[in-house]
Amino acid sequence: MNNSLIPTTWRSTVYRILNEVIPVATKLNRHGMCDNTLCSLCQSEDTILHRIRSCGLSKESWKWCKTKLIDKFGINIDNFDEHGIFQLSFETKKDGNVWQWFVCALFHFNIDSPSKTNLNQYITLLRSDRYEKCKSGALSKFSKKIFCFL
Repeated sequence: MNNSLIPTTWRSTVYRILNEVIPVATKLNRHGMCDNTLCSLCQSEDTILHRIRSCGLSKESWKWCKTKLIDKFGINIDNFDEHGIFQLSFETKKDGNVWQWFVCALFHFNIDSPSKTNLNQYITLLRSDRYEKCKSGALSKFSKKIFCFL
């Protein structure tokens, strides 16, 4: 993923997701490291997609992110799996980098934020990174307008 807006830690999370390095129960069970394939929090099948969009607070943050992406970019992320989202091509749209940034933040929050307790923490993560980018001058005028929807 070649997107300078996305922080290294978020890219690392996306890399681990796309290369299936996240230790979910289904994968651990396949390798004989876990007795079952169920999520320890909700007892549903534990997959990467489950962790990203349907377990606990992930469901709330996924819904919020999905609504924002549909409203602002016309992209419904429910139509894609974790690989398909990053295979989308939006070269003709100036805002392609921003929606990828938004989804990477969601993935990072839902996978690598074990202490998450509410949706406001996800929004704070977005706003904090946006602030750093504005302060450093890393955003174009167009991108700044897009980032204002938070």
